Amino acid sequence: EKPKADSFVGMAEDGGVMAARQAVDAVYDARDRFFTTQDGQSMGARAAAIDDARKKALEILEPLLAANAQNAELIFLKGKALNTSEEHSLEAEELLSKAVKLKPTLSDAWDALGECFWKKGDLAASQSCFEGALKHGSSKHSLRHMSMLLRQLRGTPAEQEANIEQSLKLAKQAVGMDLNDGHSWYIMGNAHLSLFFRQMHDAEHLRQALKAFKRAEADANENSNNPDLHQNKATLSLYQEDYAGALAGLAKAAQLDSTPGPALEQIQAVRRQLVRIATVVDNKAKFKAKRLAAMVEALQSSRTTTDVCIRDLKLGANPVEGTLLVKVAANLTSQPVPQVFAVFDANNDWCGATVYNLQPDVISIGDVLRIAAPQLVQVDVEAEAAADSAVHSQAVHFRSVRVDNPQHITRKGQPLAADLLAKTLLGVTAKSS
Repeated sequence: EKPKADSFVGMAEDGGVMAARQAVDAVYDARDRFFTTQDGQSMGARAAAIDDARKKALEILEPLLAANAQNAELIFLKGKALNTSEEHSLEAEELLSKAVKLKPTLSDAWDALGECFWKKGDLAASQSCFEGALKHGSSKHSLRHMSMLLRQLRGTPAEQEANIEQSLKLAKQAVGMDLNDGHSWYIMGNAHLSLFFRQMHDAEHLRQALKAFKRAEADANENSNNPDLHQNKATLSLYQEDYAGALAGLAKAAQLDSTPGPALEQIQAVRRQLVRIATVVDNKAKFKAKRLAAMVEALQSSRTTTDVCIRDLKLGANPVEGTLLVKVAANLTSQPVPQVFAVFDANNDWCGATVYNLQPDVISIGDVLRIAAPQLVQVDVEAEAAADSAVHSQAVHFRSVRVDNPQHITRKGQPLAADLLAKTLLGVTAKSS
């Protein structure tokens, strides 16, 4: 998430000061809205636009400050302009600190100072500043910043969950102040997503996160300028096994991010894993025909009247009645979540299987599993039109069974024990503009 400051409101209506305010707003427009009107331009062009706008703002501010060295509003504006750098600016910190000392009720200066301390990594000071901003007048910007910060704070599991709950409340307040502001919807989506991965038992948070991200995307400014919106929605899509949607989101994030490498690497990793699963499923793990026939026959002889096969399933959730009988042919897990397997049934039909919320190395190759209430997913990802690698040029199509609750899995007549479960956790990274 990227804390963003916006236009300061409430300054004296002096012509020079008004020009300075507008010039500083132009710096933030270049930072936060550049691609809204400059689609197709490079990150280098955006950086140049920010630098140019900042230089113009400082040229207007310097003579005004020379004549009004103790004017809190002018000092704030200069600090705010310098605060648009990617890294922490000591000069911005000093100016913003001076502004709030001269005028403690200047809520937007408190907010900008909180953002500055955040870039420095001083979360305690940042929190104190955002509290100061809210004390002197609620704004959607300060509400969003505090919402974001609360999710970064360390503490006991109970304290962290309480912080995320409060984070969601603040995000909802920010949305309520301006229903058309996509950034507020984005912040609220992140709060819902964090709560879902923290609690895991309330899928409503997952649905609300997706709804909020879609509202954020409807805002042209947010959709065109915030790579984290697309990155986080892609995280949600990956969890839902909507791989085509996830890849599209990661591609958009890479296009907008000043450091696109991680998103591009994730695209490669996702495509590589999908190709790997599809290849093993299509090739039936390259088992010798005689060996495979013997294993299929063994599955057939062990079927009960309540066992079903892959072809009996419908897409999506399936009834609790009946269990899917499969044998694990390969472990294709490439990261902690989810665990991924290739399985086959008594008809020698093959598919992938993804298991969430389970400790590693519980399920082994050769295990015979009965899965209650399986969810069937059809994975379809097309090749890229201008692919520059074998991974990107290959389309993948396969079916996969998803298991969210490992206790729906029975092995050797016993459901997997509760002490083998593990929560899927979301890693949250704080970014500063």
